[in-house]
Amino acid sequence: MKGKKDRTVHSVLRQIPYGLYAIGVRDGKGKLNAFMGSWLTQCSFDPPLVMIAVNKKSSSFKMLKDGKVFSVNLLLCQEACTPRYTLGTR
Repeated sequence: MKGKKDRTVHSVLRQIPYGLYAIGVRDGKGKLNAFMGSWLTQCSFDPPLVMIAVNKKSSSFKMLKDGKVFSVNLLLCQEACTPRYTLGTR
């Protein structure tokens, strides 16, 4: 990886904190879901990749497998302490 964009990606990857994350997923038909995750790690700089842990029995796992898309939202301390507020309730 080379260039300004690559340095930005490296800078962001180095700042991944430990804690809770709001993980968003989308299935192949565009249906959205989110869940709280606590395991995220960088697994490559080139290409830039992160890895998350997802329970295989969860609906989010099937959605992720079908849609192959996810987002990771880093939570502020006060947000991590109130996940129901952050993601909403059912």
